[in-house]
Amino acid sequence: MLVVFYTIPVSTQESTGRAVFSILLTLAGVAALAWAILEQVRRQLRSRSEDIHTLLMLLPLSAVVFALGFFLMEEHLPGQIPGLTTRTDALYFTLSTLTTVGYGDITAQGQLARGVVILQLVFNAVFVGAAVSIVVGTIRNRAPVLKAEKDDEKHDAE
Repeated sequence: MLVVFYTIPVSTQESTGRAVFSILLTLAGVAALAWAILEQVRRQLRSRSEDIHTLLMLLPLSAVVFALGFFLMEEHLPGQIPGLTTRTDALYFTLSTLTTVGYGDITAQGQLARGVVILQLVFNAVFVGAAVSIVVGTIRNRAPVLKAEKDDEKHDAE
């Protein structure tokens, strides 16, 4: 995911059309991620044996999508997020927002940027929160089974 994030070509031409396209692309990516996370959560709730790998992969993907969106926004509408000049800055800003650390060195200044940050915060609370809850619940449910299997193997060896 990070290789794609750092290598995907981005035009630095400033135009309203490109800015609108970038914003719509980010929103479409967020909507697709929301749908994918919801589907994986539904599968987990229906089947205790469902694999959690896909759900786990969607979590960092959501950070990459938001980071790319912030980077595109600042490329096409400079001044929305002062201090965000590189893809690493965008990933840093996204992760500090995701983890609610918010160091304050890069902040959303423009109304559009603040709107996208609000969208990310709601997305994190609803979708990422649900996904993390399912992953943790699945691990907790599987832990006693794994311990019992390990104990059985230990007794068989004796």
